[in-house]
Amino acid sequence: LTSCKKGAHIDLHLLAGELKVDLGKGLSSEQARNLLREYGRNELESDPPTPIWKLFLDQFNDILVLLLIAACIISMALVIIRTTRLNVVSFYEIQISSEKYVI
Repeated sequence: LTSCKKGAHIDLHLLAGELKVDLGKGLSSEQARNLLREYGRNELESDPPTPIWKLFLDQFNDILVLLLIAACIISMALVIIRTTRLNVVSFYEIQISSEKYVI
């Protein structure tokens, strides 16, 4: 089909004449099989789907999200440091206070 290369700019009656199709009846089964064999299925090629892990990691590409994650990590580190210091101080206080009462 020479006029099919123009895509959407084809006159309907011209196309029907080239395909030897009656616009009232459509294609016969044999014509449809022959055209399918010659031109393939009427589908667009699609990209493969994006993997779930890539979709998940793409959520972290925003600078605001990265800043929030950094703030959470810093906050958790400060809590751990403070808790550790309190536990160490409490441990020494318990030892010192227990030594006072030992005779």
